[in-house]
Amino acid sequence: MWLGVEQGRLQSVDADVALAGVQARLSEELPQLDLKELRGRIGWQSLERGFQVSTRRLALRMRDGFELKPTDFFLRLSAGQGAQLPSGEIRANSLRL
Repeated sequence: MWLGVEQGRLQSVDADVALAGVQARLSEELPQLDLKELRGRIGWQSLERGFQVSTRRLALRMRDGFELKPTDFFLRLSAGQGAQLPSGEIRANSLRL
């Protein structure tokens, strides 16, 4: 895991993950996640008026058979300011919806 800190504030996080056999519930209203395997790199970065998240070769297998092949993903969201409207960008090299 790599942390980027500027002027005492966390600005970015990058982590190589390799998880197996994980069960988690993110909210009482949501069903339990039952991960067989999760691998890849996940990143987050704070921006002046927003943030960005990314993955590199993120692969996921669920116990119910759902599988996400290694995928590169990028999302950037920025709040508007003055006359500038809120904006965003999304990219993925392989995504089956």
